[in-house]
This record gives sequence, structure tokens and C-alpha cells, in this order.
Amino acid sequence: MNHELGNAYLGQMIAKQAMQNALYGKPKAQKASFIKRMMKKVVSA
Repeated sequence: MNHELGNAYLGQMIAKQAMQNALYGKPKAQKASFIKRMMKKVVSA
């Protein structure tokens, strides 16, 4: 249960970040790579 909640929360964070990217332009490369790492963790989990 906790694991599913964690994935849902991560999904929200990533969606929020994507929305901000669309509105305000691309973030710094560091943030983008951080999101990619998190996506890999979620996918592999």
C-alpha cells in the first residue's frame, strides 16, 4: 500500500514538473536528469 502511494505521489510530482516546464520553459539540466532517474526507479519498481 505504501509503495503504491509513493508511486502516485511521484507521478504527481513529475506531472507538476512537466506542467511547469510547459509554462515557464525548460528547467536546468540537473532537474531534468533527476526526473529521468526517478522515472527509471518508478518503472523498475
